[in-house]
Amino acid sequence: MVKSIADKFLTLLKSHAESFDPGAAVSTRIAEASIAKLADAERKGAKFILGGPVFKNKETAALHPTIITGVTSNMDIFDEESFGPSLAVHIVDDEEEAVRLVNASVYGLVGAVHTRDMHHGLQIARRLEVGIAHVNGATTYDECKSHSFFTVRGVSDTVLLTHLR
Repeated sequence: MVKSIADKFLTLLKSHAESFDPGAAVSTRIAEASIAKLADAERKGAKFILGGPVFKNKETAALHPTIITGVTSNMDIFDEESFGPSLAVHIVDDEEEAVRLVNASVYGLVGAVHTRDMHHGLQIARRLEVGIAHVNGATTYDECKSHSFFTVRGVSDTVLLTHLR
């Protein structure tokens, strides 16, 4: 998220997320792992805009919708899936920093660019080292950039994954 629109975006996002009922996690173990990632981020200085590392209902493994900012690379949630109703919003100065942030992750199955200028969005999406990049739409409307659905350190290649095993 580019800093120039972050405050307005976070306000709108929070207002929508407050009414969102994500239901229960797949299991208590998954919910606890999600909470652990959020708690790790909290201990290391992340800020919660909504929700936090607590159960909504532990008996049903229900979690609160959570929006978090200030996530850094030393936090588990930086590039690991929480499998919970949480969203880490990374606020950057410009698109160059955003591209560097995306490409710095060892993961990269899917990336997204949202912009008013579709042509410029496509230019940015082409620079993302991800398996699938979509612009202003759902992944189902985009084609994979390679025959692989995996990206490890920006290298899309199932052969690499086979050798890593």
